[in-house]
Amino acid sequence: MEPIGRKVLLVSTWVLLALISAKSTYGVEVLVIGNEQTPWEAMGTMESIDTTTDPGWIQPRRTEATENLSLGAQGRGGGMSTPQPSVRQAGNLNNMIDGDVNTVFDGSKARQVGGRMDLDLGSIFGGVERIRFYPSPTFSDKFLKGYEVYINDGSAEMQVGGVLQWALVEKVEKNTDSTVQVRIPSQYVRHVRIVFTTPLPWEIAELEVYSRGFVPQANYTSQVIDLGELANFGLLKWAAEEQPRASVQIFTRTGATPDPLKYYQLKEKGLETERIEVSEDDYNSLKEAEREKAPDAENWSPWSPVYTRASGEQVVFAEPRRYFQFKCDFASDFFTQGARLDSLAFEFSTPPVARFVWGEVGPLEVNAGEPTLFTYVVRAKVEEGDTGFDALEIATPSRVTIEDLKIGGASVADFTQEIADDRMVIRFPNHRVVDTTPVELNFEGAVLVYGTRFTGKVFDTQTAELPQPITAGDTSPDLPNNDLAVAVSLGETIVAGGRIVPNPFTPNGDGVNDLASIHYQILKLTKEVPVTVSIYDLSGRLVRELYSGTEVSGIYALDWNGLDDSGQLVVPGLYLSRISVDADRGAGDMVALIAVIY
Repeated sequence: MEPIGRKVLLVSTWVLLALISAKSTYGVEVLVIGNEQTPWEAMGTMESIDTTTDPGWIQPRRTEATENLSLGAQGRGGGMSTPQPSVRQAGNLNNMIDGDVNTVFDGSKARQVGGRMDLDLGSIFGGVERIRFYPSPTFSDKFLKGYEVYINDGSAEMQVGGVLQWALVEKVEKNTDSTVQVRIPSQYVRHVRIVFTTPLPWEIAELEVYSRGFVPQANYTSQVIDLGELANFGLLKWAAEEQPRASVQIFTRTGATPDPLKYYQLKEKGLETERIEVSEDDYNSLKEAEREKAPDAENWSPWSPVYTRASGEQVVFAEPRRYFQFKCDFASDFFTQGARLDSLAFEFSTPPVARFVWGEVGPLEVNAGEPTLFTYVVRAKVEEGDTGFDALEIATPSRVTIEDLKIGGASVADFTQEIADDRMVIRFPNHRVVDTTPVELNFEGAVLVYGTRFTGKVFDTQTAELPQPITAGDTSPDLPNNDLAVAVSLGETIVAGGRIVPNPFTPNGDGVNDLASIHYQILKLTKEVPVTVSIYDLSGRLVRELYSGTEVSGIYALDWNGLDDSGQLVVPGLYLSRISVDADRGAGDMVALIAVIY
């Protein structure tokens, strides 16, 4: 891949990392992978990754027309084979892919016509365009006089019941060329089959495969990164370039132990197999059939969902962990397209706020769109060395009103609040929580979507350490939910509101009440659906279409200036505003009267 735009990308990357590093004065540290101090090569393991084409970047391996892919086949787990014993007994098939023209496979010893020789390149390669084979220089006349060449791209579609399906690319009954060159349109290939169809003596010194293009899949997996002590995590950021048909996906996981795997010895006990946990050293000393390893689900989180915002996305973690690991999966659905990664950085801070933080919200079920009084209770497990917390942030589906804050059962008056349409931040610096004391917040708000989660996090304003997420759990005997989610009835309407402000209104251009604001709510939808907002007269004639598009659950407002679709002011009188929603569960409509006066 040509380094198009690299100068701009490097500048933006430098600024990005400089901004993150600046936060470290407040207790937040940043680890950057892909720079001189922590190069990619030293920080992880690689499968089909190229680190040399453009130093400092990693990208999927790309082959050039002069590289013989056969030479690395055995190192990638592939090599030469045959399903026929007579061919197998004729000699060492891998002599054809050892790079030495003086070591050969002597096909004459197979004593048959129609023998098959299969090459597994050990990986799928894109842009394969040439297959070449020839005898040793000493016996250049012992070339293959008749042959067929087949390929298989290694995909699941080219297998039936685990059996490879072959595509014929060349068939020659009377060959006169000592060196055979088979040229094919550039494509993905993993397997090559040569069928010899001649009784005449022949040999092959080298079987070569050439391509130009990116491998379809590549992977970089970091080492397990030891942060020295329990840590909370902040943003994950990276700098990458992706061509249209290529991508890089990034995942993370956190752990409490240095190894994300557990190791077992398998012992047969009658008809059952017993799994005995052993050390890694003992595991390595066992025979293949006697051992098994599996993810340590007790001490390590599963891999996160894929991160989508290179500019910064919160690292997924449920509790403070000492160990961190990430992986980068590269993919391309066309061999001329590739993606590459310049650097990756993540924030962390120690010590944590607490060992664990639980939260619970109630009531369990509410009516969609109706103002409801909620109770949100938080408890933390704070141990020696943890900072404790004096603030919390809760995500909300709509703007809320705080009713009361209690800490340890006692009402707190000296707290501050910041309320936005999608969250609230509550600070109580004079009431720091350093044990399991419950924090109870009562607030009024409306839920619009079934299964809305009031996710949250706690933080310490006095140390400015990174926030810690709140995990669902049992925090109060008065709340039956043990969760952060709230349910709504699926049988209710999906559009509500229809409030007009002001009503009546006077669109006469004097700057007072010239606009009527139509307020409405869309409820219980998890994806975008068609929505229209229109104005009609009392006879049912369409006067003005204010909006036609798609929306998700939320609170909305549209202004009407009293003009019809032709741009003329409507005559005074009563009009109907209609909000129509077309969802999978059926259509929803809300109609409200609007009065126009002058």
